[in-house]
Amino acid sequence: LEFIYTDTVVDVSLDLGIHLLVASEHFLLDRLKALCEDVIRREITAENVISILITSHQYTATGLKDTALDFILENLGDNKINIGLDELKSEPDLLVEIIRLQTLQLEVFINANRDGIEAEGGGADGGPGMQSLPLDTSVLDPNQQLRRQPNDLFGPAAEWRGE
Repeated sequence: LEFIYTDTVVDVSLDLGIHLLVASEHFLLDRLKALCEDVIRREITAENVISILITSHQYTATGLKDTALDFILENLGDNKINIGLDELKSEPDLLVEIIRLQTLQLEVFINANRDGIEAEGGGADGGPGMQSLPLDTSVLDPNQQLRRQPNDLFGPAAEWRGE
């Protein structure tokens, strides 16, 4: 009720912020939703990030979801997060999204290392080095497979697009 009259919220705890986020989605109060996302974002820990990810996914809080995904990927080695991943059995799309983003990060890392080797004059055997395969990130969608740009060495583009 405070928000309706003042357009602000103060002294909002994490639990209250989550409840207000759900209510703001239900009543289409975008400003309240943004304020709640900000409160929740500041309180993310390894213990609560999975439940925050699920809530943000269910209530289309995309900025908060992205923050939670980034936190998970940065702290994937944390045992609390690994244990929490079991909670995502009810949301398999989120598990797939984590795997895709982790794969993308790994590809970027590998390509960056390849580029470093190529810049130094080639591969470990003194040859021309490995050819970099560009990843088309414009098609990164949870409902689609990762697609690579066409490359003459690996067949028709349709094969890489899963067509």
